[in-house]
Amino acid sequence: TTGRIGLVYLITPDISVYASNSRAVEPTTPLVSIAGAQLAFSLQPSRQWEVGTKTTVLGGRLDTTVAYFRIGKRNILTSTIVDGVRLNQQIGKQVSDGLEFAFRSRPFSNFFLSGDFALTNAEYADFNENVGTGIISRSGNDVPHVAPVVWNLTPAQRIGPVTVSASVRTVGARWG
Repeated sequence: TTGRIGLVYLITPDISVYASNSRAVEPTTPLVSIAGAQLAFSLQPSRQWEVGTKTTVLGGRLDTTVAYFRIGKRNILTSTIVDGVRLNQQIGKQVSDGLEFAFRSRPFSNFFLSGDFALTNAEYADFNENVGTGIISRSGNDVPHVAPVVWNLTPAQRIGPVTVSASVRTVGARWG
């Protein structure tokens, strides 16, 4: 079963809280690149939930969002080279949780400033990998290529019908 359900509650016209829960199932590789070998693997079920609040303050000049999320994914396809041969296998479960903050402000009529900040902790909750000489547990290890901190800042200036903007983005340390 897949789908999404969500609730939004307006505390005041300028403050709302929300919660959502979703479930999905996807193939181990993108549909355009499914090879016969990948058809032998199970689908990857995932589940995500998020709670947060959205506010508008200062007479509509500042919009903010604060959210907490948790994502879990099972049956992830991984690839290991054992004795010169690539071994594809499905591992148990990967989870990530985090906190996000985003804002958009209009301090002056033609100037906007928006940004976001995200903290993410992603780790393997159940990962037992066959490395050819036995099974090694990688449960509790961080997931590669996931930065624990990411932030963006974008100032924008409107000059007549044209808007000029530039973004600064920082992606924290990650390993591969």
